[in-house]
Amino acid sequence: MKKTFFSALMLLSCYTQSNAQEYYEKHLEFPPQATVEEKIDMASRLVPTPQQLEWQQMELTAFLHFGINTFTEREWGDGKEDPALFNPTGLDCEQWVRALKEGGFKMAVITAKHHDGFCLWPTKTTRHSVVSSPWKNGKGDVVRELRNACKKYGLKFGIYLSPWDRNAECYGQGDAYNRFFIEQLTELLTNYGEVHEVWFDGANGEGANGKKQIYDWEAIERTIRRLQPKAVTAVMGDDVRWVGNEKGIGRKTEWSATVLTPGIYSRAIGQNKELGVFGKSKDLGSRDIVARAKELFWFPSEVDVSIRPGWFYHSKEDSHVKSLAHLADIYFKSVGYNSVLLLNIPPNKSGLIHENDCRRLKEFFTYLKNTFEKDYPDLRGHDFISNISLLDYRLVFLDEVIANANEKNEHVRETVHDVTKSLLYEDQDIQEQLDSRITFGQKVADEVARFGGSWTFILSFVAFMAIWMGLNVVQPFGIAFDKYPFILLNLALSTLAAVSGTIDYDESEFEHRIMTVYKRVTTITSIPSLRKKFDFFMKKIDHLVQQDQSDLLTIQKLQTEMIMGVSQQVEKMSDDIRALKEERLERESHGNEKN
Repeated sequence: MKKTFFSALMLLSCYTQSNAQEYYEKHLEFPPQATVEEKIDMASRLVPTPQQLEWQQMELTAFLHFGINTFTEREWGDGKEDPALFNPTGLDCEQWVRALKEGGFKMAVITAKHHDGFCLWPTKTTRHSVVSSPWKNGKGDVVRELRNACKKYGLKFGIYLSPWDRNAECYGQGDAYNRFFIEQLTELLTNYGEVHEVWFDGANGEGANGKKQIYDWEAIERTIRRLQPKAVTAVMGDDVRWVGNEKGIGRKTEWSATVLTPGIYSRAIGQNKELGVFGKSKDLGSRDIVARAKELFWFPSEVDVSIRPGWFYHSKEDSHVKSLAHLADIYFKSVGYNSVLLLNIPPNKSGLIHENDCRRLKEFFTYLKNTFEKDYPDLRGHDFISNISLLDYRLVFLDEVIANANEKNEHVRETVHDVTKSLLYEDQDIQEQLDSRITFGQKVADEVARFGGSWTFILSFVAFMAIWMGLNVVQPFGIAFDKYPFILLNLALSTLAAVSGTIDYDESEFEHRIMTVYKRVTTITSIPSLRKKFDFFMKKIDHLVQQDQSDLLTIQKLQTEMIMGVSQQVEKMSDDIRALKEERLERESHGNEKN
């Protein structure tokens, strides 16, 4: 619900109208001879456009991957799919939007066309669309139904249109495909009311020997500005940048004002190379790198991740929806790091969001609401919290993860106990079976053998022999009770060897007894009914252990990050104290000079 103080610069936009000459909207160029301090001063007056600010304040947005891939169980289609496969007989976009609303999301972005080229609206550009499907006898329009649902429930609306099209014959033909693509874009931006976000990606998996298309991004951008001037363009645009991964994790210092030149500009490659920056660079806006930059952009980041392992729906992933703990961690590492979270929730073949996904979204929203509103009942969507406060909430979250892990551990212990109890042979413990078969003499032999193999015996024996031989060689008291070649000592050693041989025999007998009991237990577990039960419980234990290991890694990661966060805060405080001391000393020095 809240962003860190790194995004607080956005608040400067409120001054834009009253003092426009002093502020720079979205972009600024540094004078050639500008000093570092002058650059920093100008950077502090860089503000977002109204649509960028509105977009950043949403914090939670939803991705809806839905299309022909939903029915082929693929992530990337090849464009050769039969449109007849698309038939979501139970499609209910209002159910989608209600689920998103209950999850606290502010906008829904639909994959109007993915890389396979299948269009979810009745486009005039191709027959590879819902028009050729049996759904609603070819008269359906998924984009319109979602747009109407968003309007009804008050959610903003966005579209994803893949530049890469594996079905279009004109793909790779330069201007011909650019006209084709802009025509599709024009349909989407003129027939469905207000569009708040237009999402492009740069995917092209054709390979070195495939089709190569040079996109006319300038013409595409002009089309958006002309038809939907209030929309932000994500990823392949200059409004919103991709954070650089699909894990839901941003940078700890995620600048909105950045030196990264958007890729749609022809100068981008040269300038970014000169600064040594790219989309995944660790530093995109610090004081040091701003000092070397020629221009600065208000270019905030968007973090995308799917609630499931895949982006499109797969029934086998119904039990792999991300846990509440995982989603909460993603939230702290995206919104908490000054990014907007774009979470993908894919509808299924029936045209509904699965109940497991819906349940998790509700839990997620309830957690966020209870976490922040409890402490800040007057909090509003445009308010902010500091990194220190964020650290406190992550600490609370860590406690909850540890508590859940302890519950799972207890479950594992109970399961192990049940398995052991169910597989006991008769009513006797294995150790009791062993003890009942061992005679008194064998027990004595076992104890002697155990002591004879210990380091205590070995070291004591070596010391004894050394003392024995030393006394008889040196003769400190003038007495030699066993002169060289130590006949008495050899006799003792021979006796000990004979006894040891007997004990070794007993050890072999002991091993034989263990193997006998082991074979009996193995026979028991080979009985089909018991074996089936044994396998079931072992799989259950393995699953619980894996969960426990995952939680442990999460805990360790959180602890490390929190320690680093505290260290950074301490370091910053130390720097501030040092600066204050230097300032005080300078003032005192000036005072002494005047006197």
